[in-house]
Amino acid sequence: MSIFVRVFPCRRHIRPFPDFREAGAVRKRAFTLLELMVACALLTLLLTVLLSVVSQSNNLWQQASNANIRRQASRIAQEMMSRDLGQLLYSPLRSAEIQCIASPAWIDENTRNPDSIFWIANVPHRAGEGAGGVSGIGYFIQWITTSEGPRAYLLRYRVPFTQSVVQAVEKDPKSWISPDAISQMLGDGDSGSLRGVVAENVIGLWVRFYDADGVEIARTPGAAAEPAKDLVPRQIEIEIAVLEPFAARRLQTADLITRCYPVPSAQAFCGLLPAEISRSVTVVRCRAAVQIEK
Repeated sequence: MSIFVRVFPCRRHIRPFPDFREAGAVRKRAFTLLELMVACALLTLLLTVLLSVVSQSNNLWQQASNANIRRQASRIAQEMMSRDLGQLLYSPLRSAEIQCIASPAWIDENTRNPDSIFWIANVPHRAGEGAGGVSGIGYFIQWITTSEGPRAYLLRYRVPFTQSVVQAVEKDPKSWISPDAISQMLGDGDSGSLRGVVAENVIGLWVRFYDADGVEIARTPGAAAEPAKDLVPRQIEIEIAVLEPFAARRLQTADLITRCYPVPSAQAFCGLLPAEISRSVTVVRCRAAVQIEK
């Protein structure tokens, strides 16, 4: 028995691709190179304006923050010095024995920037310092070289006196304004070991004495001066110049500051500083009348 199979051809209808050139055909259009370039340019412009606004806002915030830090440091230093000056003791009967000395010559000249000042004051003793309420007080500036550059610190010197030694101390200022005591305050010479820090970035200190008529007692800035018996000061003025932290971080060397020191006031000092530093400086003054013992 034979089986016959007949194969019929399969007719598939193949639909041709549409001709976009025909009328009514849908055409999908992409961006041209020129359009992409214009869009990129506009986006770049918008990003530039946005980054400029953000950068300006950040700079304004930084300036406000630095100004606030500078004002706070200035206020703390002014209040502390004014309080200590208000407690200064000076007796007309013992005028040769009570000292108020600017820039003593026997201590390290690095503490004269351009001035330093030491006096005897009626400052209460702390616990464990013995009886009495008289102490030797002083203020000076010390420059320290750190890993971030030079830094200037305002330091407060304090030596408590017991009643048994106060008269001996009054007769000899070298017995309490001691280079060894100042060296102990400086520690290892880095910012972490300093003692008695009142404020940072204080780049100058000036001292002026005035007589009973308000006339300044002449002296050379940075030179040792103890008022003579016939020129007992009735008022003492201290000026300090405080630099804002942002400007202090840009200092590469302290010479930019220290070379401007030999001037009689902070105002004259600021006039000699470079403009970018001078506008970042705040001058603080404290003036107190001398307490006269009767």
